[in-house]
Amino acid sequence: MSGRRTGLPNLIDPLRLCELGAELVGEYPLAQMPRLASLLVKANEGVSVRLAFSIDLAGTHVLSGQLDTEVELVCQRCLEVFVYPLASTFKLVFVTNERRAAEIADDLEPFHVTAEPVSLQSLVEDELLLSVPQVPRHEFAVCPAQRVVQQSENAAEQHNDDRQNPFAGLADLMKRNKE
Repeated sequence: MSGRRTGLPNLIDPLRLCELGAELVGEYPLAQMPRLASLLVKANEGVSVRLAFSIDLAGTHVLSGQLDTEVELVCQRCLEVFVYPLASTFKLVFVTNERRAAEIADDLEPFHVTAEPVSLQSLVEDELLLSVPQVPRHEFAVCPAQRVVQQSENAAEQHNDDRQNPFAGLADLMKRNKE
């Protein structure tokens, strides 16, 4: 993918888009998201972006979004590359002051706006960063390290079974002294 984006502006006025009830659909290249790209093996894919701006019955300016892509991460168990489906469904409430941010419901995320335009790409990148696992790993059932981990667990169990209780000798002495 060349450095293009489809159907998405660079900068937005989120309050105006909410008033218009706008919907934005398009794609951003992951390579243009430096903070996210630094976590990936390679950033040659794009992220599918679907955004709906609205105003709810309480007059709250809301952005509902859905992001989908696949990224290549390094499994921290086996250190091999694996494909991770990165998806984010989110709901932001645009607020202009801290008092308003404190009033919104706990299941909504406040996003502070000013008269300055908002970088839509940065907003998308922020939401994707929240979806990247802190410790990327394959599913255990398909991870190449599964066999090694299971062998280590089996060896530890065997070692515990083979180990004698250090107080077993003391119990024998006490038993003999009572006789």
